[in-house]
Amino acid sequence: MSELSLATEPPPLLWKLWLYTNYDCNLKCSYCVAKSGPNVPRRALGVNNVQRLVDEAVALEFEHVFFTGGEPFLLNDIYDMLAYSSERIKTTVLTNAMLLRGARLEKLRAIANDNLIVQVSLDGGRPEDHDAYRGPGTWEKTVEGIKILQESGFRVRLGTTETPANSAHLEKLCE
Repeated sequence: MSELSLATEPPPLLWKLWLYTNYDCNLKCSYCVAKSGPNVPRRALGVNNVQRLVDEAVALEFEHVFFTGGEPFLLNDIYDMLAYSSERIKTTVLTNAMLLRGARLEKLRAIANDNLIVQVSLDGGRPEDHDAYRGPGTWEKTVEGIKILQESGFRVRLGTTETPANSAHLEKLCE
């Protein structure tokens, strides 16, 4: 070992808390690791549990809280959860962006702040890449949701699952 490697300390661990808010979803993606879908019974954490978990994460000096599901925006109390979390710690919510219209979008706008990031699942720059696993017509609705979020001032991060359908065309996603 060199002197340099002996003197260098490893970087600190940056802890992240992942909260599965619910398991019901408006989609039935064939590769869903949470086994979510439209016919899955609702199992939700609830606001009180989320607040307790966020407080524990802050006390333990976690860096970030991620809210995922199912589709978190099926929950009426997701806005209270996100507001509470993002007032205390960097917070990301994962969504397919298909439900963020009308009242749901207005509620999300009302809690927007610099700590709140919206991450949208988009599996390709072409409909056939995304729709192959998420269902026909979902790419168009998701892209429309991304545009609406951006027009509303949200920082949008994309999350992509590489699949046999999209792996040869991932550059289209960047376009």
